[in-house]
Amino acid sequence: MRSGDAPLFTGKSGWWDFAHASRTDLAQLCGSLFLLLVGAYSLDARLTRRAAASAEAASR
Repeated sequence: MRSGDAPLFTGKSGWWDFAHASRTDLAQLCGSLFLLLVGAYSLDARLTRRAAASAEAASR
C-alpha cells in the first residue's frame, strides 16, 4: 500500500476525505454496472449489422 490511496488510512483523514478520493472509483463502478446491465452498444456493431442486413436483402 505504498502507492494509490494509502495516505487515507493513516488516521489523519476523515470520511469526507475518503469520499472525495474515491469518487472516480465509484464513477467507474457505476459505469461498469450500467454497461453490464444495459449492454455496450457501439457504432461499429450497428454499422456492421446494417451492412449485413442490406447485403442479405440485396442477395434475395
